[in-house]
Amino acid sequence: MKENQWTRLHWLADLKVNRSAELLAQEQALLKQAQQQKDDFMSFKGKVAQSMREGGKNPNERLNALAFLDKLDEAIDVSERRIGVVNADVERARLAWQSHKTKTDAYQSLIDQERAMRTARDSAIQDRSNQEQFNQRKFNRSGGR
Repeated sequence: MKENQWTRLHWLADLKVNRSAELLAQEQALLKQAQQQKDDFMSFKGKVAQSMREGGKNPNERLNALAFLDKLDEAIDVSERRIGVVNADVERARLAWQSHKTKTDAYQSLIDQERAMRTARDSAIQDRSNQEQFNQRKFNRSGGR
């Protein structure tokens, strides 16, 4: 393939790298949100439990608080499952980004190799031309001998 073809492929692969990086960032943001939600539930659970330990509640308030703690435990469990799912999504997005990045790097390497070969070929042609000109001048100065 010619350099311009490799360049086009590199450009397309680079678009995929950028899109996959954006998706990875979105997934990481979702993970951060899910972790924050779980942390909030756990913090609130700790405050409710502390309030119950301090006493001063009638039996009806204590029952309501216990039911609320059960609901918080359920919310924490749901948050943990969500974190697991989002973690898997983050890993898939990371692997996709890595795959696209590897492909982009490979295309860049091919472009660099093509340029190096062209430069070497052009240099060899120029060297031959310079040598021929030198030999011609030398021949002309020596009177054709």
